[in-house]
Amino acid sequence: MALPTGDVTSNPTDAQLYEVDQGDLYLTTLGQNITAGNPANGVTLTLTSVTTDLPDNGVLLVDDGSGNYELIRYEGKNTGANTVTVHGTDGRGFGGTSGITASTGDSVKLVVASYYHDLLAAYIQTLMTEHDAAGAHTTDVIAELTPAAGVTVDSVLLKDGQVSLSNAANASGEALRWDESMHYYLSQARPFNSKGNSFATVQAAIDDLAGDGWVFVPAGTWSENLHITDSNVVLFGAGWASIIDGATSDHAIHASGANVVIRDLQCKTTAGGGQAYNGLYTSSAKARIENVYVSQSDNVGMAIYGAGAIVSHCWIDNSDVEAMFIVGRSRVVDSIITNAATVGVNVWDGADNSQILGNYIDTTGNDGIGVHTDADNCVIVGNRITNWTNEAIDDNSGTSTVASNDTT
Repeated sequence: MALPTGDVTSNPTDAQLYEVDQGDLYLTTLGQNITAGNPANGVTLTLTSVTTDLPDNGVLLVDDGSGNYELIRYEGKNTGANTVTVHGTDGRGFGGTSGITASTGDSVKLVVASYYHDLLAAYIQTLMTEHDAAGAHTTDVIAELTPAAGVTVDSVLLKDGQVSLSNAANASGEALRWDESMHYYLSQARPFNSKGNSFATVQAAIDDLAGDGWVFVPAGTWSENLHITDSNVVLFGAGWASIIDGATSDHAIHASGANVVIRDLQCKTTAGGGQAYNGLYTSSAKARIENVYVSQSDNVGMAIYGAGAIVSHCWIDNSDVEAMFIVGRSRVVDSIITNAATVGVNVWDGADNSQILGNYIDTTGNDGIGVHTDADNCVIVGNRITNWTNEAIDDNSGTSTVASNDTT
């Protein structure tokens, strides 16, 4: 089997550090069998080849050839013996499927996310603001950056998989490899943006950005009602462990700026709260919503009012009315929709030429998919619809292309 594609979620923080189809740094195969207990933490792992371009410390992705993978953290290598040393405390089960069984010859890959460079740069920029009155980093910050305490950092260079920290007294500076720097990202407890600024709230990071950049939402529950009014904003989290909880105050996320991207997070309002607030509401032109889990909603799970939206690989569950309400032309693909009180996907007036493709829709209080009389020329193909109440697909326009849907 090929290695997983797309974002691979890493425990224990669900931080999406890896996009295995991009940015490969090292590829080899196992030189020994792996079981749940062998090698244990602190024991060497044999590979068929360990060359000088493998970082001294890092994380390996091991594929067992049967659809399972494990991220194994190591803390040293022996080039001559073709071994790495599994980290002494949290080497096994660092992410993926803990304790896999793999065989000699199975794939080993060290990868780094394509966007990770930007994350690291922004984080270091944040640290650069944490200094004393004389402009030097405090000792605790330096201790986090490098083993050598007391180094004054005044410039940062990202090059060739390393972060070079330079100071006026020592032009050679200090160097950290990506594997060590991973912990910076994992340890971030505050939202931060591509300007390098971190805040106590996600909304503050969005407001500070003022468009044209990204905001990262760390894992945890953020009791906020987010408003994205600027354009070209990417809001993303560490997977579904990053939760925006709008409760009963307002929509959890309301995006109105153009070209907004929302991905890799969970959002919700309180189902049954009686306030008619959506989990996610966008009036953005050309919005892109990817890998978002709307776990419950006091109104519509996901309301799409802007034209040109693309919704993919999302899960919308437990909505008090429709799971999805679409007013602008949209494309909804490869998503899961469950437990909607009324219609699963409601394609409304103004959503002409929308495409509903390859989704799974289960348990709706009304139609699985409904199309308004004035929503013309929609395409509804390849969906699996179960446990619907009125009709599986109710095309009131009479103009839709409806084909290859499984409604049995």
